[in-house]
Amino acid sequence: MFQQIGLLRKEGRGIVFPDKNTRFFVNSEWLELYTYACCLGLKKSNGIQYVCHSVEVGCQQGKNTILNEMDVALLKDNRLYLLECKTKQFSGNEKKLSEGADVLYKLDSIRNLLGGLQAKAMLVNFKKLEYII
Repeated sequence: MFQQIGLLRKEGRGIVFPDKNTRFFVNSEWLELYTYACCLGLKKSNGIQYVCHSVEVGCQQGKNTILNEMDVALLKDNRLYLLECKTKQFSGNEKKLSEGADVLYKLDSIRNLLGGLQAKAMLVNFKKLEYII
């Protein structure tokens, strides 16, 4: 689909993008924007007070400020909801499990920092999530 609308082209076994912004959009930003658009669509009918995209959150640790970006954030009934969007496959191998754990840790940490127990966090993933019990 991205090739049909000119956002990439195949060259041999590789893929060529017109520029780095387009590559970023194709790799992941499209899901963030889609999620944001869905939340905006639900805003009026579900009493959502505020929706924003690409929110930068800073946390002071000593003299350093640690910045994290949340893909989508919304406020409903004065409760904060944070959404992190991923297009990658988190599979059962150890490296991918570690990456998934990192994403969940980030979500949980920022949720606690910004909204405490009343805030909610959600992972939006394009691919099916696998898990091991």
